[in-house]
Parts: sequence; C-alpha cells; structure tokens
Amino acid sequence: MRGKATLWRFSNLYCKFLVFLLLVSALLGCKKEPQEQVFELKEVSAFDVPKQLHWDFCRGQDTLCSENPDPNVTTYPEFVSEKPLFGKIHLPRELHTGLRGRWYYFALDQTGKAEQGYDILYFDLNCDLDLTNDKPLAVQQNPPKGATVSQSAIKNQICFDFLALPFNFDDEESRPLEIMPRLVVNEGDEKFLVLVTTTAFTGKIDIAGRNYDVWLGHNRFISGWFNNPLTALHLIPDGDFQRIQEYSGNLLTKWHRINDTDYHFSASPSGDRLIVQPYQGKYGIIKSRPANHSFKNAKISGVLYSGKDIYWFGGKSNRKPVSSCRIPVGDYALGLEIFFDDLHLSTGANIHSDGHRLARIDDPPVLSVKIREDVPFILDFSNKPEILFASPAKEHRLKKGEQLQIEAVLIDPVLDIMFTDIEKAKSGFVLPESDWNLVIFRGVAFGIVLAVIFWLLSVIIRSKRRVFLTLSGLIVAITVVPFVIYYFINHENEYDDISPTVLISRSNGENVAEGVMPFG
Repeated sequence: MRGKATLWRFSNLYCKFLVFLLLVSALLGCKKEPQEQVFELKEVSAFDVPKQLHWDFCRGQDTLCSENPDPNVTTYPEFVSEKPLFGKIHLPRELHTGLRGRWYYFALDQTGKAEQGYDILYFDLNCDLDLTNDKPLAVQQNPPKGATVSQSAIKNQICFDFLALPFNFDDEESRPLEIMPRLVVNEGDEKFLVLVTTTAFTGKIDIAGRNYDVWLGHNRFISGWFNNPLTALHLIPDGDFQRIQEYSGNLLTKWHRINDTDYHFSASPSGDRLIVQPYQGKYGIIKSRPANHSFKNAKISGVLYSGKDIYWFGGKSNRKPVSSCRIPVGDYALGLEIFFDDLHLSTGANIHSDGHRLARIDDPPVLSVKIREDVPFILDFSNKPEILFASPAKEHRLKKGEQLQIEAVLIDPVLDIMFTDIEKAKSGFVLPESDWNLVIFRGVAFGIVLAVIFWLLSVIIRSKRRVFLTLSGLIVAITVVPFVIYYFINHENEYDDISPTVLISRSNGENVAEGVMPFG
C-alpha cells in the first residue's frame, strides 16, 4: 500500500508539472507580436521646444551671403545702402536625390530706419528672378521668445517677418509652410541668411511597454512637409533628456531598436500623426575581421544607409564598438568608425570626384554593403586604399605662374568610402559618462574614510586589532575593488589626432613643399 501511495503521489506531482509546462507554453505562445501603431501629436511653436532641443529645431537651413549680385537675377530693387547683400538658397533640401526643388534668390538692404543695420529682405518667393514684384519683409521689432539661438560664435541676429513657402503635400498640390528668415552675423563678420520652420509637434507614446516623449520638426534641413525622412525626430525615454543617446542620428529615417525589435518611424505630411512599424523581415550579419594579422582586434561601429533608411550600430562615445552585428537584409552605403587595437579611423561616403570637390554630395549613394540572410558580410579591410585628388584633376596642366591648390582624400574605392580622421589611443583611460558617477565616487570616498578609521582603531585598541583590520579589509573589498573593476571594464580610450605628412616633389626628385594635411 505504501508503494502504491508513493506512486500515486509521484503521478499526481508529475501531472501538475505537465500542467505547469503547458500553461507556460501557452503563455509564451500567446505573446503578442509587435503591431503597427499610430500616435496623435499636437502642434507647438518650434521656438517653445525644451532648451535641450532648441538648437536642433531653431538653427535652420543657412546660406552664406555675398556682396556681389547674382547674374541669374534679372531685376533687383533700387538699394539705399552702398553694401547690400545677395544670395540664394535651395528648397526643399534633401540628400542624395539631386537638386529637385527650387532656387530662391534674395537680397538684403539697409534703409536706416532701424538700428539693426540690414532691415529689409527682398525674397523672390514666386521664383521669377525678379525681386521687385514680391512683398519686402521688414525686421520684427519684437520677435517671439526663442526665435534666436544662443551660440558663442554668433555676434548678431536679426529676425524678419514670416514667409509662406509652398511645398508638395502628400503628392497633392503644394501648400504653404510658415518660415522665419533670420540674418546671422558671426565673429568673423560672415553673414548668413537662415530659414527656420516655425512649427514643431510633440506627444507621448508607448512602444513595447516603454514610454517616450516625442518631438518632431525640422533641423538644419527644410526638407518640405514633415513626412520627409530628413525630418528631425527625438525620442526622449520617460521625458528624461539625460538618457538621450549621443551621436545617434535623430532623424525620422533612423531605425530604433527597442526590446530587441527594430522599429521604423514615419509621419503624416502635416506632422500631426506618427506611425511606428515593427520590422518583421529577415536579418543578416556584418562582421569585422582584420586581414592584416599584425592587428589583434578589429571592431566597428557606425551607420548603414539604404538610400531611405538609416541603421546605427555600436558607437565611439556612449555605445561600444562591436565585432559583429545583426542588420536587416538589404543593400547599404557605409559610414564606419574602425578600431584597430589602439588606432581609431573614421570614414564616410566619398563625396568627391577627380578634380571636383563635393561633386557627388547630392548623388545617389553607392550601396556597396550587401547584407544577406545566409552569408555574413565580412569587413576585412583588405582593399588597397587610393589617393583621390579633388584638386587638381589628373589631366590638369599648370600655366607658368599659376598657383596650384591641392586637396586630396584617402579612399577605399571598393566600398566607396573616404577616411575622414585617424587617431591613436593615449595611455590610460577616460571614465565613462554616467549619472551614477557622483554617487559611486561618494560611496568609495566614504568606504575609504571608514576603512582608515577602523585601521586607526586597530592601532589604538590592540586587543581588537584583528577585528578592526578585518572590518577595514571588508570595507575596501566591498567599495574600492568593485569600483576599480567597474571602471576598467567600462573605460573608453582617449584619442589624439594623427594627420599625414604630405610631400610634393617634382618628377626629378626635387622637393617642392611639405606639410600636414588633414583627412576628409
């Protein structure tokens, strides 16, 4: 009977265990897959955004002014001052799509009616190259609070009346977007006309159980309405600006990884709705592996750009570089931070061509990185680098007495990237940025003081010497040792710039010039 009772109890326990496993399996099986979400945003003034975002949203798109009139303009107004300013700006501003918008020409004059100096703006709003048939814009005597930006390099700022610039709205006919022009004079007395979008949007959203404050608006590009990929998008975890990731590319086109799921963001043209879509496609792997065996370690971080989407991984500052990373399948252009042992190299898409500086800045990117599900993409850095001269061109021939300007970049012709910087790590390390640093330092200082007190007591009270020394040792072990381990694990190297020395010589071996040339 005892054996049967034991068997019955075992069977009963086994059944309960099976039921428990089934319940757990059912709960796991019922886990909801992330779904597309749509959030409503409210409109606010771009001048009223939090101070942490003010520069990003209010710096605007700028263009340098000149004292020479543009030959493309057919008619300028009669100027009062002897030194009017002239210029042009292209809108909407987009990347890698060519100049598909319009050139807007403008001029500024000083009438002497205001103390600001330049006090009237002629803006060719109808793009007919005639600046006399558009309403002149006067200086705002009482501009909105926050309409100017705070930068040490800025000497003076003048805000003008608002413009209503037309942009395509969701493939329909164009609609006007309110823009504020601002004249900025820097310490070098250079003058820039800056155009600032006056509207932004904000709201609170929840993604995968995490709460974010959202801020949507324009930064240094006015790319049209708010559904353009270059629209600025800031996700603030729980509204805490101290938790914002640096160097993370705060653009609508950037993917965000939340709880191991990648999310893509888009917005309605008017900016009042934010659409969040989880990625449910396939993934591949990108790996770094040095072909040169003299390097022990090769790690990478940076950005992959598909022509419409941006995917960031790793990081030099607050995120660690990696030897491999999981990336959504696709073709990408590459911008890398490369870490070879104690060397750090920065790269970016090559925007120059032979003899032409910045010639490819608006060209479609070369998608040289092929991420596939079945085969890892290996970065072994075995491609032979080349020197590309943005000036002069290969076929350029000098005339006698002509001055030659030389601008060179180091490129990887296969990946179509250029090297923009090279640094060497210093000895020692830089403490990681953390909100806990002050608390940790105080805790360690308190532990050291307490350990010293117990050590002094062991010297004074010899009968309890072993007890006090033990307590002192325990306090050191509990506070100081974890502190040292923590900072050695989380430290980041500090780097010094290394620029190459360039030697220019004639074909007969005679040295003409020598100097240091920066990368990029």
